[in-house]
Amino acid sequence: MPSLLPASILGRTSAVRALLEAELRAAGFDVLPDEDPGTLGDPSLVVVLDLEGDAPQASLDACRATRARLDAVALAVATEHDDDTHLRALVDAGADELFVLPHDAPRLGPRLVAIGRRVETTRRILDDKRDIERRHEHLYEHAPIILHSIDAEGRLVSVSDGWLDALGYERAEVLGRRSVDFMTEASRELALARIPDLFRHGVARGSRYEFVRKDGSLLEVVMTVLVERDAAGKLLRTFAVSTDLSEVREVERALARANDELHTLLAAFPDNLFRVAEDGTMLEAQFGQRQRRRSVESLPALVGKNLAEILQPLRAPEILDAIKKVQGTTDVVSLEYETRGTDGDPMFREVRVAALPRGEALILSRDVTELRHSEALLRENETRLRALLDNAPVVLWAVDREGIITFAEGKGLAHLGFRPGELIGTSAFDLPTVPGSSLPQVHEPLAGRAYMGEVAIGRVWFEHVSWPLRDASGEVTGALGVSTDITERRRVELALRESERLAQGVFENAPVGIQIFGPDGTSVRMNEAQRKQLGLPSRTYGVGFFNALTDPLHVDTGMDQCFARAYAGEVVEIHGQDVNLDIIGNSWSSSRARLVFDTILFPIRDGAETRAVVAFCRDVTERRHAEARLLLTDRLTSLGTMAAGVAHEINNPLSFVLANLEFVAEALRAAPPDAETYEAATQALDEALEGAKRMRGIVRDMGTFSRADGDAAESGPIDVHAVLDKSIRMTHHALRHRTRVTRAFGDVPRIIGNEPRLGQVFLNLLANAAQAMPDRPESENEIRLVTRSIDDRVAVEVIDNGVGIPPDRLTRIFDPFFTTKPVGEGMGLGLSVCHSIVSSFGGELLVESTPGTGSTFRVILRAAEPTPSLRGGLRPAGRGDRPRVLFVDDEPYVCTAVRRMLGRDMDLVCAYGPEEALELVRAGERFDVVLCDLMMPGTSGAALYASLLELDPALERRVGFLTGGACTDEVRSFVGDVGDRLLFKPFEAESFRALVSALASGSMPPRRVG
Repeated sequence: MPSLLPASILGRTSAVRALLEAELRAAGFDVLPDEDPGTLGDPSLVVVLDLEGDAPQASLDACRATRARLDAVALAVATEHDDDTHLRALVDAGADELFVLPHDAPRLGPRLVAIGRRVETTRRILDDKRDIERRHEHLYEHAPIILHSIDAEGRLVSVSDGWLDALGYERAEVLGRRSVDFMTEASRELALARIPDLFRHGVARGSRYEFVRKDGSLLEVVMTVLVERDAAGKLLRTFAVSTDLSEVREVERALARANDELHTLLAAFPDNLFRVAEDGTMLEAQFGQRQRRRSVESLPALVGKNLAEILQPLRAPEILDAIKKVQGTTDVVSLEYETRGTDGDPMFREVRVAALPRGEALILSRDVTELRHSEALLRENETRLRALLDNAPVVLWAVDREGIITFAEGKGLAHLGFRPGELIGTSAFDLPTVPGSSLPQVHEPLAGRAYMGEVAIGRVWFEHVSWPLRDASGEVTGALGVSTDITERRRVELALRESERLAQGVFENAPVGIQIFGPDGTSVRMNEAQRKQLGLPSRTYGVGFFNALTDPLHVDTGMDQCFARAYAGEVVEIHGQDVNLDIIGNSWSSSRARLVFDTILFPIRDGAETRAVVAFCRDVTERRHAEARLLLTDRLTSLGTMAAGVAHEINNPLSFVLANLEFVAEALRAAPPDAETYEAATQALDEALEGAKRMRGIVRDMGTFSRADGDAAESGPIDVHAVLDKSIRMTHHALRHRTRVTRAFGDVPRIIGNEPRLGQVFLNLLANAAQAMPDRPESENEIRLVTRSIDDRVAVEVIDNGVGIPPDRLTRIFDPFFTTKPVGEGMGLGLSVCHSIVSSFGGELLVESTPGTGSTFRVILRAAEPTPSLRGGLRPAGRGDRPRVLFVDDEPYVCTAVRRMLGRDMDLVCAYGPEEALELVRAGERFDVVLCDLMMPGTSGAALYASLLELDPALERRVGFLTGGACTDEVRSFVGDVGDRLLFKPFEAESFRALVSALASGSMPPRRVG
C-alpha cells in the first residue's frame, strides 16, 4: 500500500477546514496537526485558509512565510474572497493553486488528487536528481583519469583516484589544500596569472603545467579547466581534466610501433580483409590464414572486380546496401549467412562492414563455423549442468516476503522426504527444525540481510547461503537461497574434533617435552613438560619469535643444521646435546643453566612440503652427570691400579736427581772447585735436569688422564699417537713384567676426540690385554698397537696374543657390570665405558677374538680437518730485544728461579700476588708483557686479567698465563679461552722466551669467548 503524503492546513477551525480535511484524506494525504507557518515540519502540501471575515493580509503573510521556509513545497490557498486583485496578490505571495469557494468546492477532490500526483512526480524527480548527483560524485572520485575540482578559494574539494595515483598522495592529504600548492613554482605563477582569463571566458584548454609528486618527481600534464557558476552568475567551483603527457608520448610511441607492425599483423590476421569502393569495386584483398574456403582466383585477380561478380547473387545486394549505410558514420553493420565450403560441408560466415575515408569501406569476413559449433556445445553443457544440479545434494529455493515457498529444486529435497514441487505454496516456517532454531536462513534475508550458516531441517544438517530479493524501489520482496546437505561432513568434523581433543590431551600430558615449529622455523607451541624442563615462565614464552633455523642459540650450537635436515624431510635424532640456557627478558643467553637433551626432530609433511617440525625433548642432564661421575670413577680406578707403578717410575729419577743435587751443593760450598770437580758437577746437573724432565712427563701424563673435563662436547683435533704413547707410559710398570708392547703406527691424520677420554679408553684396553696374558715368559706375550687410515676415518687396533674370549661371552662384553674377572678384581664397567666414550665421538669399538689365540679391539674414529697451530710459529726473541715483563706468582722460589734463568734476556719485574701487580699498574708502571699464575690465593689469574684490562685495555693481547694443572671450574673454563697463551708448569726456558716474544709483538689473537 502506497504511503500517505503529509499535508498541513493553516487557518482557524471552520466548516471549510473540515471539508478540506475530508477531501485531503480522500485524495491520499495525511493531514498533520494544526501548525504555525514558523513551525511547519516537512509537509508535501500546505493549504492556507482565507475565509470570509479573515483579514486578507493575514493569508498573504502566511503564504510568504510558508514559501520562505519551504521553497519547494506545494502551496494552495482556499479563499472565500473572490476578488481578482486579491487573488493575484496570493499568486504573487507564492501560491501554486487557488480554490475559490464555494465555486470550486465540487472540483476540490479531483484537483487535490492531481496535486498529489504532481507532488509524487516532483519527489521522484528530486530523488532521481540526488541519486544522479551521488553517482556522478562517485564516478568522479573513482575515475582512473586525472580529475580535480576546487572551490571559489582555489582549495581542492574533490580529486579522482587517477589524480591520487598520478601524484602518489592519499585523499585525506590533499583535500582542503590549494591545487597550485602541488605545482612547481613556474607552473604556479603561470596558473595564477591565467585566472582572470579563465573567469572571463569560463573555460581554458590546452594549458601545460608541471605537478610535483609526493616522491619529488615531476608530472607534466595538459589541462582543460571549466568554471561552474549558479543561475545568478556566482562562482561555485572549477573542474579540471588533466592528461599525463608522459602517457600521451608513450601512446604516440606505441602508435608508431603499431603502425610499423600493422603490415605484419595483417599478414598474420586469421580472417579475410577487403577494402572496397563505395560502388563495391574491390580495391585490396587479403585472405586470412584460417580461411576454410580456398579461392579459385588469386588475390590480384580479385582486385578491380565488383562484389556482384565475386559474391553469391543473394548476398551481394545485402553487402552493397551495408556499405551505403555506414558511409559518414562510425557504425558497423554485421551480417551472417550460411554457405558451403570447397569440401561441400556447411559453413557459417560473419561479415562486418565499416566506413573508411574517401567513401571506401572495410569488409571483414570471418568463418564462424567453429563458434557456432561451440555455442551448440555450450547449450549441451548447460543441459548436462542442469542434470548435475538435479543430482547434487543441494536445494535451490525461493520464498516470498511472507515466507511462502515459491521455488524448491534439487536432490537435497529427497533427503528431507519431499518430491520436487511438493513444497511450493507451503510456508518455510512450517518445516521441521531442531529445538531453539528460528530458521535464520529465511528470517535474515527477509529482514534485508544476507545469511550464511548451518541449520538443521529435521534430522538433516544443511549449510545455507541466502540473500534478500528486492524490487526496483529496494523493498524486500522475498529471499533466494542454496542449501547443501552437510550431514556426513558434520559427522566427520565431530569425529575430527574428538580426535583433536585426544591428541591435545596427549600433547599436554606427555612426560617428555614437545615443541612445535611452523613452516618457517618459528616456535608456535610447547607443552607443559617442555616449559618445566627449560625453566620458562610460561608456555607462550618464545612462541611467535624464537626461530629454530636462525636464532643464535641454535646457530652457535649447530642445531640450526639439524632443523634444516628435519625441514628437508629427515627424522633427526640428537643424543647428548649440551644446551646453555638463560632466560633474561625476551633473550636467550648461555651464562647460567646447562642442560643435556636427547632430542628427536620429526617433520610433518604435506606431499613434498614440510608444514611443521615437532621436537620431542627429554632432559637427560642428571643421567649424563651420573655417567660422567661413573666415567671419572672408572678412570681414577684405572689410575689407582697403576699408582704403585707410577710411584716407582717417579722414585727412580727422583733418587738420582736428589743425589746429584746434594753432590753439586757440597762441591760448591767447599773451596773453589778444581777443573775435575767442576766437570763432575756440570755432569751431575745435566743428569738432574734430565731426571726432572722425566718426572715432569710422568706428572703431565697423570694430569691428562685424571682431568674431569673429558666431555664429548669438548672434542677437537688431537694426535692419536701422542695419546697412545702417554697410555703406554702410564701402564709401563704394569706391562713390562707381563708382556712386551710393539708399535706399528701408520701415517694418519689427527682425529676428532677428547684426550682424557680417549686416554681412558686406551688405558682400559691395554690393562685388559695385559690381564689376558697367560702365565708364561714375558718374551712370548705381545701387545701390538697398530694405526691406519680407512677413507676419512682412523683405525687404532690393540692386538694381544692372550687367552681370547669365549664366543658365548663375546656378545656381552660391552654390557655394563658384565665381567669375566674374579670377584674383587673389577666391576665390569671398563669396556662398557670405553664403548660409550667411542660412540660419543661418532666412532665404533669392535672386537674379534679366538680362544687360545688372542683378541683384537679396533677403535675407529673420525679424522679431523687439518688446522694450523697457533703456537707452532712462536720463536724466542733475539738476545738484544729486552721486553719489560711483569711476572706474577705467589710462590717466591718460582719468581726467583725465573729471574735467575731469564733475567739477562728481559727486564723482569716480579710481583708476589695479584694485589701487588695491580698496585704497580695503578702507579703508572707500564709493561710489554704480563705473565701470571692462574691459581693464587684470594684472586685468581682470570680475575686479575679482568682487573688489568680495566686499568690498561692495551694489555688485552699481552697477558699470558701459567698453571700447575689443578684448577677450579671457573679457571678451567677460562683456560679453554686462552689455550694459545698458556704455559704448564714446570716449563722450559725456551718455551717461556717464545711466549714472551709472541706477547710482546702484540700479534696474539684476543681471548676467545664461548
